[in-house]
Amino acid sequence: MTIDKLYSDFYDNFSNKDNALFNNRLIKSKYTIVGVKVYDIESFAKTLLKKGYIFNDLPLHFHEDILVAGFFIAHANLTADDKINCLSFLLDYIDNWATCDMIACRMKNMTKNNQFFYSLLSSNHSFKIRFAIVWLKCFLLKQDLEKVLNALLEIKNNNYFVKMAIAWTFAEGFVYDFNKTLDILKKCNDSFIICKSIQKCCDSFRIPCQVKLLLKNLKIDLLKGSNDVI
Repeated sequence: MTIDKLYSDFYDNFSNKDNALFNNRLIKSKYTIVGVKVYDIESFAKTLLKKGYIFNDLPLHFHEDILVAGFFIAHANLTADDKINCLSFLLDYIDNWATCDMIACRMKNMTKNNQFFYSLLSSNHSFKIRFAIVWLKCFLLKQDLEKVLNALLEIKNNNYFVKMAIAWTFAEGFVYDFNKTLDILKKCNDSFIICKSIQKCCDSFRIPCQVKLLLKNLKIDLLKGSNDVI
């Protein structure tokens, strides 16, 4: 069976109009969303691997195609360098937070190649930056908290999804090391990131109530160091 036939059968069997409508409300993408569940997308990517296909065989026409390709890279028995080569190509197709986050959080066993992800932080492409932030949060933050958070403060990008990813990572940092994370957040001059970091902490079940209260009380002092006004 050709790969075109495999994809055609896959979408015939698993696409759903209701899922597509729901996803279109959550995700803004230039690619058509046909409404396949993430579990089925990942299973299909694994099927393609078992059948011996390579990354260059994969089409990149639909939103789900890009997810298939990302999951394919994540589960492929490739060296980290080969995965980076495939990712470098695929990243140009990522144009929304959902695709970005779902692929980034599956890229395991690549910490020795973390410089690739750090290099993405200076990209002009907002979702390449977010991809790197999400990967760093998932795989490097716990063991290298200060380096990761300080690197995020150097980002020069005002995209909403980039700033939200930075705030998300700071909130995660408070779970691992409150004092170090607070010291670094004090250096942040962006009121949006400060407020969203605290908000995400307050929404988290992993942070004690007394810590949430302390952060709320510190919020005004933190905002005094920011250059912008809420």
